[in-house]
Amino acid sequence: MKSERVGWDNLSDELGEQEEVGSLGECRDLCQRQDDCMQYRVASGQCATSSSIRFGQSTTGEVQSGWMTERIEHAVDSIEPCQGEDWITE
Repeated sequence: MKSERVGWDNLSDELGEQEEVGSLGECRDLCQRQDDCMQYRVASGQCATSSSIRFGQSTTGEVQSGWMTERIEHAVDSIEPCQGEDWITE
């Protein structure tokens, strides 16, 4: 996963109000200030952030997306492994 992508919508929109920004960097700074923000998106000059981790989809519009990769890595590392679960193999 790249930390930022142009022409990509990662479907961020769940944390608070959208805020007008001038760049993807400003949106990243807004996300950084939110303790639970994992990703952010700029579309039509509006920054949206999310505590969920979504990959999203390619878009033809002028949408830019970014992920807080260090936070995501920390979240993945903190997940407890499953204990005693069996895989279905047939």
